[in-house]
Amino acid sequence: MSEDYIRVLQESLDKKIDLLERIVVRNEQQKQMFESDDTSPDELDANIAAKGSLVDQIVALDDGFERLFERVSQELQNDRERYSSQIKEMQDQIRRITDLSARIEGQEQRNRNLAVAFFAGRKSKVKTVRKGTQAAAQYYRSMMRFNAFGSPFDTRE
Repeated sequence: MSEDYIRVLQESLDKKIDLLERIVVRNEQQKQMFESDDTSPDELDANIAAKGSLVDQIVALDDGFERLFERVSQELQNDRERYSSQIKEMQDQIRRITDLSARIEGQEQRNRNLAVAFFAGRKSKVKTVRKGTQAAAQYYRSMMRFNAFGSPFDTRE
């Protein structure tokens, strides 16, 4: 019975590794988006939503892992020699998870800084466009007033 539980624990750790690796890929995509001038808000939203889904899956895996581990932890402790190869494999998987988690944390910090710069640039562009639009509108109003009074250079009489 415990052999099956241990196998499920190992599979759960493998799934978590896969999900974390997919988050690493999404973070790299997000970095490229923040560095590009062509990125749309919809693209960013889709990336963030996909990462959120992966995180939700990890949380569910972690919850299931914790509950299952509680069932078998005592037996693993009591019979360490019997399960030594499975314990070593799970320790290796957990080290891999820890490494991926640290990598993701670094990526998230970098992306947070890139996001600040990205949105500051967008805000600046919006201000520039707004000022340009206001200047064009002011010019249009001036020209309309000018045309309403007639041009002093108009030689038609």
